[in-house]
Amino acid sequence: MIKKKTLCSLAAILVTVLLHAQPEEAGRWSPEFSAKAYLSIFHGSYEITAGARIDDFVFGLGSGYGREYWDAYPAHVQKVPLYVFSRQYIPLGQKRRFLLFAEATLGGEYVYKISGSSQPGLDLKAAPYWNWRASLTPGIALRLFGNTSLYLAPTLEMTSFSSFIPGVTLGVNVGL
Repeated sequence: MIKKKTLCSLAAILVTVLLHAQPEEAGRWSPEFSAKAYLSIFHGSYEITAGARIDDFVFGLGSGYGREYWDAYPAHVQKVPLYVFSRQYIPLGQKRRFLLFAEATLGGEYVYKISGSSQPGLDLKAAPYWNWRASLTPGIALRLFGNTSLYLAPTLEMTSFSSFIPGVTLGVNVGL
């Protein structure tokens, strides 16, 4: 249910942006979408983003579905991240086939379910609640065609309950 609401919200934002774009601005920007998977030792998530691309700079909104795994305890935290992001590409070489890639995100996570834990300090009755998160993802991308690229990047993520957590992000960006 939450996944459908998230997808509908992102679609509504994109349609609103497209409908309110001025004709003279239409040549300067284009929509860009991405699908990505993030994995670290403690948690992982699948996310989608929708944004506006101006040359090699993109900004927009992202959301998805995430799960956390608390150390060796059998605790599972299910969450929905919602964030704003800024993404920058730096083309390499004359063919612009490879790109240096950097993305910064800032937002929050809606924790809607905590289940199955005997871990001290984790309150199973605490859900639902919000916590903030920020991440930095520098990496390299391979341009497949047009503004569509695959990327792999190390990721540093910080949430309201932890210090920086290293992980890896794999994704595809599709520009129209």
